[in-house]
Amino acid sequence: CQWLPAYQLSKESWQTIAATFQKVFPQTLVIYGNRNTRFPVIGLVGRKSDAAWNAEELQQRLENVPADVIKNDPLLSSAKELVVGVFKTNQLDGQAINTLDNLRIEISAGNFWILKDLRSKRRRKFDSEFLNGRNLLEFNQLLEKQTEPLLDPMYFKNFRESLFENESEK
Repeated sequence: CQWLPAYQLSKESWQTIAATFQKVFPQTLVIYGNRNTRFPVIGLVGRKSDAAWNAEELQQRLENVPADVIKNDPLLSSAKELVVGVFKTNQLDGQAINTLDNLRIEISAGNFWILKDLRSKRRRKFDSEFLNGRNLLEFNQLLEKQTEPLLDPMYFKNFRESLFENESEK
């Protein structure tokens, strides 16, 4: 399992991480750690085998999470909100991957901190590159192309509606 702070990732970083993860784990489940538009967290759960994810088994396991755990993490109360879907086979083929030879993600993250002082002068442009806020809607459109729904065929429609509901409440 790999937890990713989407609010610190660019679309390119996401693509690289996702492609690298799927190369190692052909059966990759995509989940949300939280759906907060300011600080979204995405999880990748991998299986080394080619065995497909079983929706009923996953639903059952999530329904058996103890109540005291759900109290601390409300997202666990609804598997349909937690589970995005499974990466489509070969969806990320041809995408750059991260290796010890190229260190794409490490260099990208390093540049983030090296450019910190410059970033403060052009903060709006720099922040607009991350997968949070309004960019989360565009990111979910990308996820919709890359994944097959597992538990809820209407996941992305419901997600979009919940984003707009949250925006109107502010």
